[in-house]
Parts: sequence; structure tokens; C-alpha cells
Amino acid sequence: MKIAIAQLNYTIGDIDGNASKIIDSINKAKAQRADLVIFAEQAVSGTPAFDLLRKTTFLELCEDALVEIASCCDGIAAIVGLPILTREGTISAAALIQDRKVLRYVGKKYITARREMGFLVPSKGFEYATIKGHKCAIIVGDDLSREHDFDKSVETVISINARKYGKGTMTYRYDMMRHLSFVEGKNLVLVNQVGGSTDIVYDGTSGAFNNRGELVLMMKQFEEDFQIFDTKAAGEPVSIPSTYNDRTRMVYQAARCGLRDFFVKNGYKKACIGLSGGIDSAVVACLAADALGRQNIRALLLPSQFSSDHSVEDAKKLAENLGIEYNVIPITEIYTSVVNTLKPVIGGREFDATEENIQTRIRTVLLMAVQNKADYILLNSSNKSENALGLCTLYGDTAGAFSPTGDLYKSEMYDLARYINRTQGDPIPGNILDKEPSSELHPGQKDSDILPPYEVVDAILYRMIEEGQHREECGVRFGSRGEDPLHDHAQREEALPVSARAAPVDVLVRARAPYAAYQQIRRLRAVASRIEHSGVVERAERDTVYVRITSHSACGSCKAREACGLAEAQDKIVVVKSPDAAHYAAGEKVMVGVRRSAGAVAVILAYVGALAVLLAVLVAAVAALGWSEGRGALAALGAVVVYYCVLWLFRHKIEHTIHFSITKHY
Repeated sequence: MKIAIAQLNYTIGDIDGNASKIIDSINKAKAQRADLVIFAEQAVSGTPAFDLLRKTTFLELCEDALVEIASCCDGIAAIVGLPILTREGTISAAALIQDRKVLRYVGKKYITARREMGFLVPSKGFEYATIKGHKCAIIVGDDLSREHDFDKSVETVISINARKYGKGTMTYRYDMMRHLSFVEGKNLVLVNQVGGSTDIVYDGTSGAFNNRGELVLMMKQFEEDFQIFDTKAAGEPVSIPSTYNDRTRMVYQAARCGLRDFFVKNGYKKACIGLSGGIDSAVVACLAADALGRQNIRALLLPSQFSSDHSVEDAKKLAENLGIEYNVIPITEIYTSVVNTLKPVIGGREFDATEENIQTRIRTVLLMAVQNKADYILLNSSNKSENALGLCTLYGDTAGAFSPTGDLYKSEMYDLARYINRTQGDPIPGNILDKEPSSELHPGQKDSDILPPYEVVDAILYRMIEEGQHREECGVRFGSRGEDPLHDHAQREEALPVSARAAPVDVLVRARAPYAAYQQIRRLRAVASRIEHSGVVERAERDTVYVRITSHSACGSCKAREACGLAEAQDKIVVVKSPDAAHYAAGEKVMVGVRRSAGAVAVILAYVGALAVLLAVLVAAVAALGWSEGRGALAALGAVVVYYCVLWLFRHKIEHTIHFSITKHY
């Protein structure tokens, strides 16, 4: 059977437009003599449709569109995704069409995505159908990862999906498909959609596997595509491109795709952005110029008396390199006027975050004025690190209708900048990449004044936000009475800025506990380096990553270091077992650390073991042998020395018992 796979970009609520795309693909499939054409989950409605799924009129319009689609299916079968209203509620269904008739609906059983909960109800799950004499199992959404043991007579498993892009999701998706097709001994076809929808980006990357678990068809990433899979053809296995695991490239493509579709699907054309000469606005400007065209981008440079000359020049050079229009509007006079106006009320007090924040608000007013007056859409240049820490209002990056980089950590912004320069002819001036991060809110201000290095910040935030770890899991230990032993250290650090302590309610912060996360970073500053080392990936093989340690951490001063083995690890290879080994590439910078259990082992060997030897020899010498307490004490001390010598001799064997882990520089 010849199966046409239509990977299309749908628009939420544009039922007529989506139906037109589907019909065009049906006609294309008929022209190529396909027996069956498949479309993604909720193709007719677009997804996520949220509260539209509760509106009876909207659901009826989707069914009317399906009737029109079915009328075009003469001589060809089709599987089309759409929401269907049932007695229990709205389900996500796959409509099977043959001979211009809708034969049945196959519903999704597992509702797992938050964007679907409350809007969709579970159905009974996958069903079997015979299409052109070919027995298939039709399955919707994430049910594919939960269902198995299909009937032996089934030849092909067909899954229609709306799977969004996420770091590592595509690798997981293909590994899961490969395993399922091999174990079940059946062809497997997965159809995904592509494009940006609200704050979600669908990556496409639809594909097909034969009954031997071999990838025989792989479709484009972040682009529409149309291909034919012939179940009877003995196609050669497809090799996955080397760029498939290039995370930075895919992050860039995802951000570009989401930005482009936000403008296209909402009917916008032109964008404006505030250029500061910093890394965040530079990356957003490059993304915008690439996605929308340089002729549609306008930049505003808004220097204050605290802005350095090189920042202004860097911003100008960037705009010129990109070929985008820009204006320089100094805000010094406006700032001075505002401060002087406030003097009768707050005058006589020292310069603090209040004056810093005034600059931000002035820039916001000017940028929003340009958006509203000149029909531009203002782009937000925030990042996830600053949002999570509550610094977004202080640094002034939250003004704007759309944030193409709001889900990227600060470290990832630097990765994107290097990728842009590597692939687009160095539009970002080197000084922007090299200089220390600063918002220039007062003379000599640096982000490092209140923050550890962003590699440390992002590693901790990643654990807290993405992995859901609590503060104690990130390395903070508490006293027996619940107090924090690092409290005194934290108190010695300079106080938090007011804006970080109390961010306005109009700011959307996409972290579980923004200010709590900031506090953890302050408290973990003293301990974060004790558990990790910087390293560079030498190579990755299956489930093993070989990392060359490049720098020491504070654990080098720990007396338990012999048991851990990391203290002497500089310039040597550490073997790390990881199921995600395929995600790492040679030359990639990572953090290598010891799992928490290793610390306990080190303490037991270095301290508890020595104490046990000391007491045992002392008791044996005095009680059993009748030695004097002095002779017994000397014998016990000698035994401890011997014990430490044994530890040193067997340090390499001990090291091999320690399990290392990798934390990416997010």
C-alpha cells in the first residue's frame, strides 16, 4: 500500500484554511496514485484550540469541513484529525474516510498534555481497520507510547500526532518508534504537524519505519513536507543527518519558526526591538531579521548617561551588519527630568534600584509608543534565567508582544549567538560575545555583582525548573533544627535589588518559584563548585560519554577527595554512563559531577572508616592485650595511618565505583 504523509502547518481556528490545505494534499496524493493519505492530530481545527473545544458551534464547523474533505476522497482513503463532540465530551479523533464517506472515528485514550486537560476527555483508544486490503491499527496522539501487543494480522501501525518540539524530544520519539516497530514486527508511520501555535512550536519530523525497525522515511524539521511511503517497497534504511542531534541548531530553528508563524498567522508584518548592545537583544534582532526579512525590522537604541560608548557602537554595528533600520534616542534628559520631578518626594536618599528601574520604564514607554504609533510589533528580548530570578523587570526586557527567546537560559543565548555568527557571517560583533554581562544601570554595574557565573545559575535553575528538584536536592543541607547553615554566608552577600524582591504583578514569570530560585543561587554559590567539574566531551558511544576534565572545583580542598577521585581528575578522562549519550557531541562543554551517594561513600571511607579503625585498635590494645593507654593510643594512630595508606593505594579502584553524572551548561 502506498501511504502519503502530509506534514502541514495548521492555524488554530482557521477551519476553512486548514481544510483547503488538506484538500490540496489529497489531490496531490491522488495524482501520485497513493492509496491512503494521512494528516496530523486536530488538523481541521488547529491545536491547541483550548476553550474553542468547548464551543458546540466550533465543533460543528469542524464536522462540516470534514464532510467537504470527504467529498474529495474518491479513489483514495484518508485519515484526518479533528475534535469530535460525544456524549462524554470532546475527544481528539482520527476520522477514517473511504469512498467519500466518514466510516468511523478513532479517539485518543490518554490525555496527558496540560493544554488538553479540561478541554478533552479520554476515548477508548486505538482501533483496527482494513484499508485497500491492508490491515492497520489507527492510533491518536501520545497513545503510541503506551499501547503495544497489536493483533498479529496488523501490517502497519498509523499514528497521527501533535507533538511539540522540546530539547531531546525528537531523539526520544525516534528511539521509541524504532523499538516499537522492531518488537511488534510491523510497519510504523507517524504523522506530526509543523509550525508555531501560541507559545508552542511543532517540529514536524514525521517518519516511517519498516517491520524490522529500520527508519525508511524521515521528513523535514520545522518545514512542511509531503512524501510517499510504500509498504511493499524494499526501501533502503535512511541515515539520520549529523545535524539531527545539534541542539543549538534545532533551538534556533524552533525559535525562528515560532517567531515567523506568530507574525504570519496573526497578520503582522513589521517588528521593532530595543537594541542595548547586549547578547539578548542581539540574538532576537538576528532571529527577527532572518524570520521576517531585514526590511521589516526597526531597532531603537536608547542609551542613558550610564551606557558605555562601546555598547552603543556595538548596537549600531549589529544593526548595520543586519541591514536593519535603526534610530538612536538618548534618554538622559528624560531620566534627569523624572528624577528631578521625584526629588520633592524621595529626594535625599542614596541611588539604588529605584533609579535603575526608572531607566527601564522610560525605555518601555518609548518602545511601546513606536509599536502603537507605527504599526510595529514590539519583540521582547527576555530569557528564562532572568525571568526566573525576578530580574526581568529590572533589566527591562519584558516589554513586547512576543518573546522568541523567553524559554532559553542565558547560557543558551550565548550558544545561539555563536551559532548565528558561525552560519550567517558574523553579524554579532565579537565584543558583545566577549564582554561581561551587564545591563549598565549604574556606573560599572555587572550581572556578577549579584549573581554567580551564569553556568552555575543555569545549572541550578535547570534542576529546579525542568527536573522539579527541591533546594536540598540541588546541594543545600539543613541543620537539625531546620536552619540553613549557609544563612550567615548569604547574609554577608549584598542585598537583593528591590525590583527582584517585588516584581510587578503584570510580569509573567515562567518558573515555579522565581524569587526562591534566586535565593537558592545565592546560597548555593559556596557549594555548587564542590560537586562539579568543567569538562569537554571527547567522544560519545551508545550509553557512554567520555569527558576530559578541564578545571578543578572546590572539592580539591576536601579531606574526602581520595574516595571521590574528582580532585585528581584534571586533564584525565572520566567515563560517564548516560542513556542520553547520543545527545552529546565531541568538543561540547559539560559539567561532570558526582551523584549525591558518592559524597556519603567518601565521608564513610575517609572519616567513619578511620574512626572505626582507631577505636577498634585502641580497645583491642588496651582491653585484650593489656597495653597501657599511651601505647594503645600510639598503636591506634599507627593503624589509622596504615588505613589512609591503603585508601591511597586503592584510590583508583574506589574511583571506579563512583557514578558520575553530566549536567549541561544551560
